Amino acid sequence: MSRVVVIDDYEPTLRMYAAAIERMLGGEVVPFTDPREALLYLGSMEPTLLVVDYSMPDMDGVAFVQELRGVPGRERTPVIMLTGRDDRELRTRAMQAGVDVFLNKPVTAEEFAGHVRRLATQQNKLEDRAEEMQVLRERADASDRNLHHRDRQAIQALWNACAARDAEWAARMKLAGEIAVLLAIEGRCTVSDVQILREGAYVYDIGKLAIPEKILLTSARLSPQSRVACDAHAEAGAQILTHTDSKLFNAVAVIARSHHERWDGLGYPKKLKGDAIPIAGRIMAVADTLVALTSARADRPAMTFGHALDQIKREGGTHFDPSVVHALEQIKDKIAQLLRQ
Repeated sequence: MSRVVVIDDYEPTLRMYAAAIERMLGGEVVPFTDPREALLYLGSMEPTLLVVDYSMPDMDGVAFVQELRGVPGRERTPVIMLTGRDDRELRTRAMQAGVDVFLNKPVTAEEFAGHVRRLATQQNKLEDRAEEMQVLRERADASDRNLHHRDRQAIQALWNACAARDAEWAARMKLAGEIAVLLAIEGRCTVSDVQILREGAYVYDIGKLAIPEKILLTSARLSPQSRVACDAHAEAGAQILTHTDSKLFNAVAVIARSHHERWDGLGYPKKLKGDAIPIAGRIMAVADTLVALTSARADRPAMTFGHALDQIKREGGTHFDPSVVHALEQIKDKIAQLLRQ
């Protein structure tokens, strides 16, 4: 339905134009004698078309249109301006201010009706198209939310599979993921990075499913061949998680692949160095090491949190990103409490 706003300080003329527009278009015609009241109205109501007289005592039509164009969402509202002045300079100022049609009085009913119908029809089509686009965006957003929910469920299912093989290992992954989220928040990472860590970091080490169990459980020093097989788990994890249609899976695959890279470039599998290592991988490297050091293994007892923290601090700038180590120091009490739980 059309909504046309008409502004003219002379009420008889205002009523005449309002009645003519109502006959032409139907819909709603909203008249104003005060342009400032009209601006207040237009701040919350979107018209199909606006008809304004130039000569008004407190604010002329050009000044009105200039203020109208500063109202969010009214930058393209069609405007017809009427004036009794045959002034080329005024026409130029009006068009520069954003007037679409400038009419000199007296104007014939046919000419006025033609401009009103044309602009109203154009605007209605634009509004219909905007509504269609909004519906399409809402449908796309709903589809994305559904897909994202399924991705989260799929990652949970992968963690469940890890827990079925080794509950303690799966619990350590989840703990490292929780620590990574705290480090990311303290390090002022983007909301997107924090969300990815929260929703998927707890399967960052899933590549260990590809390591033979006899290698994982051995307390003896690994042979060169066994070390190669063990180190391959980062790339194996990325391959398990890589899924071309899932942003979440692909982001977690990056974490799986990069959590054994080192700040000095001596890590694996890509030997990335410094800021070339994705930030989530740099965070995960610290969280993974902290959980590993404070957990008992077949070849050594658990280290205290204090000793583990000292070791990580010593390796800041070589093994670990110094900024992530700094974040760990800043929230050490919170992480110590998490480890005790």
